[in-house]
Amino acid sequence: MIIVNILGSFGLGAWYAWSTTDESIVHALIAIGFFGGFTTFSTFSVEALELLEQRRYLPLLIYVSLTLLGSVVGFLIGLSLSIL
Repeated sequence: MIIVNILGSFGLGAWYAWSTTDESIVHALIAIGFFGGFTTFSTFSVEALELLEQRRYLPLLIYVSLTLLGSVVGFLIGLSLSIL
């Protein structure tokens, strides 16, 4: 799931950079619908909760940190590459 979330964030970053020249509602709906559906925040939440319930705190910390930081970095890379 980490890879899917990072790829989705990368795609959203690229889409955001490409669509900032056209502020139509269609661009926003595509971004929300497609990339929201592609990424799996609900699965991320369930997996994090399962680790918490199992008291596996180190894997939980690693999983949450990698997912959140990786998603932000993926978004920024997608944004940066699209601006070039």
